[in-house]
Amino acid sequence: MLFIIIHQTYELWFKQIIFEIDTALITMRKPFLDVNSADLYTVVHRMQRVVTILKVLVQQIDIIETMKPIDSLDFRNMLRPASDFQSWQFKMLEAKLGLPFKQRHSQGYYTAQLKPAEVDIIKKPNKPIL
Repeated sequence: MLFIIIHQTYELWFKQIIFEIDTALITMRKPFLDVNSADLYTVVHRMQRVVTILKVLVQQIDIIETMKPIDSLDFRNMLRPASDFQSWQFKMLEAKLGLPFKQRHSQGYYTAQLKPAEVDIIKKPNKPIL
């Protein structure tokens, strides 16, 4: 139960981070943005929220570490070939935060579990998905 809740929580936070980044991108792409505008304040506020969420995600590792290795072995085989690193939202965040797909190691393996539309989004991360 703990494993499932932690990972579902991560996915929800990833969704929120993607929303925050995309709304900031939309604002930053305006033809003109006054340095003293409310829009710019909103972008800064959203990025501060992203940082705070990322801190929460790191803290959640403390909770998952309360699991004993034997606890993980009880259900791990049922999840194969799934991996924590197969989260499509996590991959999208990596791309949005600056990891270009062309610099990704083992691109075929990295995208093997993704739908074609998801691969396209990862290859063009700066396009908001709102």
